[in-house]
Amino acid sequence: MLESKYIYRGLASVALSASQLSASLTFEKAVVEDTIAPGVKSYPFEFAFENTGEATVEISEIKTTCGCTTAKLDKMSYAPGESGVITGTFSVGSRQGMQEKKVRLMTKDLAQPEIQLALKLDIPQLVTMKPGLLLWRVGTEPEAKTLTVSPNGDLGAKIVSIVCESPDFAVESLPMAEDSNEYEVVVAPLKTEASSRGLIKVTVAVADAEPKTIYAHALIR
Repeated sequence: MLESKYIYRGLASVALSASQLSASLTFEKAVVEDTIAPGVKSYPFEFAFENTGEATVEISEIKTTCGCTTAKLDKMSYAPGESGVITGTFSVGSRQGMQEKKVRLMTKDLAQPEIQLALKLDIPQLVTMKPGLLLWRVGTEPEAKTLTVSPNGDLGAKIVSIVCESPDFAVESLPMAEDSNEYEVVVAPLKTEASSRGLIKVTVAVADAEPKTIYAHALIR
């Protein structure tokens, strides 16, 4: 009986020692900040890290806060002293201005169950559209409304085309002044008896970059 008590205490001591082993993923940086050049379609990023603890870290999942952002690891287990890199891509699309996205790393380490990383990306605003939404109520007069489109002159942005993909709206683009690259876009619904939606597609170009399409919205509801 005495012998088994010593064995039990020995096992408890081993268990206690194992629980005291710390696991820790240390990242070179937790935030990626950058300005994306005009015309770039996707932005690759990475977060490098090292397991600076005394125990193996098991990663259970990587999550991102937006479908425009992907992130992955080559493997999900890292021994003490082992390094790794989270690689990912942010899809620019028609986005403009400051973009903040999160990458969340879930681990099986009770002391560090979740690690939050961040992207802070500034996408130069190639064109300003005011307002971004033109709204008509169902059954009201289908009067024309105006959208002002102003390209970013500091970036040398120029309007290539302005079209509406919906046949329910008439669109006319008028330069605001002679030799001006700013436009007043006159939009009028053909009828307002039923709900309808149209995208006003403004294609803008900057030297040495592929044209980019920015959207405004016409809505009957």
